[in-house]
Amino acid sequence: MQESKVYRNTLDNGLNVIIIPSHRTPQVSVQLWYHVGSKHERSGQKGIAHLIEHMIFKGTTKLSESDINQITQKLGGYCNAFTSHDYTGYMFDFPSQNWHQALVVMADCMQNCTFREDFLRSELKAVVQELKMYRDDYLMSALERMMGTIFPDHPYRYPVIGYKQDLWNLKRDELVAFYKEHYVPNNATLVIVGDVAIDDAMQQIQQNFGHIPSNDSHTQTAFYHASYLEATRLTLFCDVQQPQGMVVWEIPGICARKDFIIDLTSWIIGSGKGSRLYRRIVEELQLATEVDTFTYDLFERGLFVVTFDPAAGVSSQKVADAICDEIVNIARNGFSAEELQRAERKTMVDWVSLREQNQKYAYLVGKFFTALSDENYCMNYREQVPKEKIGAEVQEFITTYLRAVVAHYGFLEPIPALERENWLQQQERSDEEDSKILSAIVRDVEVEQGVYVNEIHSLAPKPFAFPQPKRLVLKNGLKVLYHHDSLLPTIDVVLELKAKHYYDPEDKQGLSMFLADAIQEGTIARSANAFADEIEGHGMSLNVVPGLVSLKALSVDIARGLDIMTDMLQNATLQQVVVERVRERLLSDVRIFWDTPTQCAAQLIRALIYAEHPYHRASLGTAESLASITRDDLVHAQKAWITPQDATVALVGNLDNCDIEKILHDTLGSWEGPKVADLAFPPMTMQIPPPTIKRYMQRDQTILALGRPSISRGDTHYDALLLWDQIFTGGAAGSMGSRLFSLRERSGLFYTIGGSLLAGSSKQPGMGYISTMVSNDRLQEAERQIRHIIDVGTAGLTDDELDESRRSLYSAMIDVFATNRHVAGALLFLEEYNLPDTYFAQRSEQLARISRCQVEEAAQTIMHASTFATVLVGRV
Repeated sequence: MQESKVYRNTLDNGLNVIIIPSHRTPQVSVQLWYHVGSKHERSGQKGIAHLIEHMIFKGTTKLSESDINQITQKLGGYCNAFTSHDYTGYMFDFPSQNWHQALVVMADCMQNCTFREDFLRSELKAVVQELKMYRDDYLMSALERMMGTIFPDHPYRYPVIGYKQDLWNLKRDELVAFYKEHYVPNNATLVIVGDVAIDDAMQQIQQNFGHIPSNDSHTQTAFYHASYLEATRLTLFCDVQQPQGMVVWEIPGICARKDFIIDLTSWIIGSGKGSRLYRRIVEELQLATEVDTFTYDLFERGLFVVTFDPAAGVSSQKVADAICDEIVNIARNGFSAEELQRAERKTMVDWVSLREQNQKYAYLVGKFFTALSDENYCMNYREQVPKEKIGAEVQEFITTYLRAVVAHYGFLEPIPALERENWLQQQERSDEEDSKILSAIVRDVEVEQGVYVNEIHSLAPKPFAFPQPKRLVLKNGLKVLYHHDSLLPTIDVVLELKAKHYYDPEDKQGLSMFLADAIQEGTIARSANAFADEIEGHGMSLNVVPGLVSLKALSVDIARGLDIMTDMLQNATLQQVVVERVRERLLSDVRIFWDTPTQCAAQLIRALIYAEHPYHRASLGTAESLASITRDDLVHAQKAWITPQDATVALVGNLDNCDIEKILHDTLGSWEGPKVADLAFPPMTMQIPPPTIKRYMQRDQTILALGRPSISRGDTHYDALLLWDQIFTGGAAGSMGSRLFSLRERSGLFYTIGGSLLAGSSKQPGMGYISTMVSNDRLQEAERQIRHIIDVGTAGLTDDELDESRRSLYSAMIDVFATNRHVAGALLFLEEYNLPDTYFAQRSEQLARISRCQVEEAAQTIMHASTFATVLVGRV
């Protein structure tokens, strides 16, 4: 693997600088990390760190309220921010010719933010909406509530987003004082990963940050925490169909440098089908349909979390007890060498893949450095433990920390019928209180127009050599595209089949998803356990969804991986016991799907827009359709749909020392199957005037979604509408410089809003889809405002906006080539639409030829509010 040197320097004012050059794509991620989070807040100020994160974007003495969003859009970039208990961070991802502009903005925001009272008013409303959004994420809300009992004497007990009563009483002077205390260079780390030269970067950093004075009196507060011999239990009663649960243990935080041991423990205990808990809880005892693990890695202390979905009729407590029993068994009797090897290989592949994405790599480097002052930690964290001691340390970790007596339990349960009215009354009282308080917080000024944005200019993009595939056709007709990239010792394989979820019969919706799950449960030569062991034991991942199979493997294991994949495609046994286990898991997934307001709103819109068109079918199916699917249905679908005919496979990665053509002929070349019948796609029709669909669900917020039919990729208006979509909705990256987001800025109606005017556009038409979350008391106003901005359409559209849209789309296109998996997808896209290999290289010129008049004409085909249907999911 090609290594890039990690460069570290410290300016005279204490600002830490970490630079990691990576020249795979002409993109740069710039992140500024402050060692301050919610744990540093004082009593009565809970949520101030997160609120300041928002207010940093609202202007400085140099930057207007709109400048950061408009600069980002003008330069074809992406910006965001995040707050944790331990840190606050700001990120800009820019094309490498423009990356230095991030330094200008970040340096200015370090010392010159104005925190204007009138801007604070609208942002405060948006933060309250964000608070409600998190409250509706029940599983994470339960974990947050559990932290209050696990850390009773530590600031980790308080939610990062704070409390409403603190937020709406915060004054500007309090924000300024907190900002001046903590937003100083000697409490910050600047991380840059991407296509940069170190000497040039340091010169730019010194120029922008070197003059900012340090705060020599700033110190890090030490926080006390005493662990007790106790177990706690929390039950949240929610409007859900599917109960969920978790078992949580307190463990050492990042500062203890045990991350490698914790990652190995997670893989051994509960990550993947080869894990101990999956085998015991899901397969043997059949107490749950799903089990997984993750860690909440705070700096000082952490949490090890096992989540599960109980099987129908099984109590969450019974599942939790069985989980603890199995972990006690591991503590007493240990684990096998094979289990440890599997965990090490999976962890190694995750570690290797870290290098693929600048933003993810910069994030981990920034987080670990802020905690440990070690810029190399995330690349050498596996070396913290001598190889011969790894097994013993994992065993000691499980024995020391994952004890049943100190396990904490969190359960989500359906609201008892007799309590529904009480819960509804509580929510309505909360709405009334919010409305009363927030209605008095009025913003009476317009959104400031950009100022500094007019002084900057986007530079010409750097040349980029778009990957060019090599091609071959196997004897069975399977088309192969492959591309060599030596950056990582891995290969990604993506196989696209002709039959997708819309091939499901109307009364058997979910059949293709059922089949995708079931074929991963064993073959004639490999039992379900042997199949999982061989995949995960070599650090590979194999995923199947309707119409798509993906494999990731180390280059040395690609022959084995393709052999296993081929065996699955043609020899899956679909045993009846497997069919029933998969059915139970999918039924649980369907319940969770319809418990998730954003997901069910999107499906309701899709079903309405596509009506009689096959795209209306739910890929997961319904409880009724899944119950009706038989093993014979699956066997028939397997023979008809899992076939190399009209299929294409793309391989991207390090192909050195791989005779890839021979490997393919020996594996996928032996796979046989019939032609797949073409589907008839009727024209899309939707009721006019479009209806309003409501789905009742007791949540703090209501999902407001608007949708209508759109156009296909082959439509002559497609590229023009794509340019308008970037301006109007923010596109795939959700630009905060979009017209929809400007509505959020001036009103504070919602925390976020987005969508696409071309959602799902392919050879068939897509959807125009806009979605947000809003409190019931502001629901009508929000819909009225959104419909108004749709009807305003392209009024005021400028050539500058179009240029910005072109740059954003080009930058997003370059991002596609940052990972092997995405490159494989891009190659498959070219093949599917019969496009030339030079398509991406010519894309910038294609978009440049589209005029403002063409964009306005394309937008007029869709920008009519009266043609958008409404879906509401919430207390409606």
